[in-house]
Amino acid sequence: MFVNMLEASTENIKDETSVLFLKGFNYKGISVSSKPYGFFISFPNEMTDFDELRKDAAIPSDLVDLIEYAAKHEAYYINLDTDAKPVTELPTYGW
Repeated sequence: MFVNMLEASTENIKDETSVLFLKGFNYKGISVSSKPYGFFISFPNEMTDFDELRKDAAIPSDLVDLIEYAAKHEAYYINLDTDAKPVTELPTYGW
């Protein structure tokens, strides 16, 4: 079985979001694991109400942007890597 995965740069998240991820983030089915040069994110494929997610202060807006972009491309895993190219359709944060 094959699955789609979005590869994005860590520049596609804010520094504050990366700090949150390093502390551990597992919320509403969104799971983030640290790896040596970035993060691995998974989320439920039934997650579709992104406007509702944006209202939840516990979920950073840049993470919602990534999840929404991935879901629109039928990817339910995100690999954030320091060496990956930024997704140009999403904001970048030069940290």
